[in-house]
Amino acid sequence: MPVMSLRRWINRLSGGRLLPPRPVVAVLRLEGLIASRGGMGRRNLSLPALADQIERAFELPGLAAVALAINSPAVRRRNRR
Repeated sequence: MPVMSLRRWINRLSGGRLLPPRPVVAVLRLEGLIASRGGMGRRNLSLPALADQIERAFELPGLAAVALAINSPAVRRRNRR
């Protein structure tokens, strides 16, 4: 017999009326250089490159938040004299 969580059991008995649904949080995992435009590399992060993914995240039913997990390497600029 499968084990049912207390939350699921209460929801089943009450028809879902006693406990509010858990909040939905979309997580966008982003990797690459942050750029204002697409740039030369395929792994650059820019609005045009990510627009569809961002739109889909905000369309989730019951959405409470969107979290961004960003892994972007630091780029050193050369001192220009």
